[in-house]
Amino acid sequence: CKELMYCKVLRALDQFAILTSSQQAKFCNLMKPLELYKGSILLEPGTVCDNLYFLVEGVAREIWYQGDKEVTSWFSFEGEFFTASSFFSQKPTSESIVLVSDSKLLYISHTSLHYLY
Repeated sequence: CKELMYCKVLRALDQFAILTSSQQAKFCNLMKPLELYKGSILLEPGTVCDNLYFLVEGVAREIWYQGDKEVTSWFSFEGEFFTASSFFSQKPTSESIVLVSDSKLLYISHTSLHYLY
């Protein structure tokens, strides 16, 4: 593993499937790094989530609104994958994904992930 952030994502992937070294290389080549500040918005209501994220460092949360009330659906922490349900349905979402802290992420697009299949 050449970079620590890619080693972390491969260790996390081991929980779901054991990949060959060739598959690991393809997956890592399609993952893109991203560094964002606290309060950055990864997904806004009315849009389609096109990315599956891996949190290298930081915290993210998904929120939605019930009237004027903000409701948290989930939190994601270091070493976890996350996305919104619209990633799978490819339909507009009513949720937002917001970073709770400065964060380092890796992400793969819906199209790139399907390329691996």
